[in-house]
Amino acid sequence: MYRGVITFIIIQLMMLVIAYQFPALTTWLPNQVYGS
Repeated sequence: MYRGVITFIIIQLMMLVIAYQFPALTTWLPNQVYGS
């Protein structure tokens, strides 16, 4: 694995934790687009 990839893996893990802590953030945009 390249050293430069570690930054992106950390960012993805942080976004995964945020999506797990605040599930309403993941469903907000589809609700706005599809109006349900």
